[in-house]
Amino acid sequence: MKPIRTALIGLGRIAWMLEQDTLRYHPCTHAGTLRKLKKQYDLVGAADRNPERIRAFEKWWKAPLIHSKDSKHMLDACKPELIIIAASVSSHMDLFRQAIAAKPAGIVLEKPPTEDYESTRSMLRLARNIPVWVNYERRYHPNYKHVKELIASGSLGEIRSIRGQVLVGHSPGAGEAGPLLHDASHWVDLLLWFVGPPKSVSARLLAEKGRPEHTAFVQFHYPAFGASLESGGRRKYFEFEMQIDFSEGRVLCGNKGLQVFQSTPSRKYQGFLELIEKRLKLSWSNPWIGLYHDVYDVMRNSHKSPAASLGSAAEGMKWIDRIWKASKRSDRVRRIQRP
Repeated sequence: MKPIRTALIGLGRIAWMLEQDTLRYHPCTHAGTLRKLKKQYDLVGAADRNPERIRAFEKWWKAPLIHSKDSKHMLDACKPELIIIAASVSSHMDLFRQAIAAKPAGIVLEKPPTEDYESTRSMLRLARNIPVWVNYERRYHPNYKHVKELIASGSLGEIRSIRGQVLVGHSPGAGEAGPLLHDASHWVDLLLWFVGPPKSVSARLLAEKGRPEHTAFVQFHYPAFGASLESGGRRKYFEFEMQIDFSEGRVLCGNKGLQVFQSTPSRKYQGFLELIEKRLKLSWSNPWIGLYHDVYDVMRNSHKSPAASLGSAAEGMKWIDRIWKASKRSDRVRRIQRP
């Protein structure tokens, strides 16, 4: 089969620049993955409003392609089958309309899809039958796929609680997305993927005047257990972590890796049980490669739906929207109760 003609809109960090980070696994960007999968993808066009970024990308890409500051002009010129949108989230809606007008066979959209739930629903209506992937690439990571399999198998018993932290080292500036939308949407996506939607949420968001929240404390209420999340936190370090406690074990998964603990007879106390870490033998597979293999399989073979679809991303945006609304209700209650 011929490689998929592809166009890339936005030439920032997640588009290609992070390939210059020597500490990360590679590929770790959209263009880096396209370069790795040359037999499946042919990058024919790129656009960015910053001409310096275009020049830097051309130097790194080292292959001819159509480029322009005007994304519509680029799309008209190269007529791609697949369009990747990796620009700032505030531009996603306008660029998505451009992409749909170009009549591609598929779209890959950087996360989060938009800045609010209603805009994401509008995207769903615009997309109709065009498959759209949203880049929650952890769904393709072998560690998180194993966690989902453990939950489904019931081998560790029933879930008793879930706790998480998505901690970042800065407060957002005016006009920027807060850490709940920008960073913790990955965590919310995993929660929904693992255990489905909660019954309700409660939340408290902390913010400086005129800026989005710098810290969010969220409680997700399920019938048989609770899940809690702290995002932002103004730490001087980055951490992405989820702890799932089961009736017979525990899972720790995040940027530090994956650990699985099983309840076994204690070696220290007679008649007690304790958690002992299990040895794992998981084969490594790059989640970015997994994402774009999924794109290729759907577009060329049409035998399945996207694993990280716009529909599932819309569900995540719905709950983030409910978190914001729950926080506003909580603030009103505190103001009424304050003497």
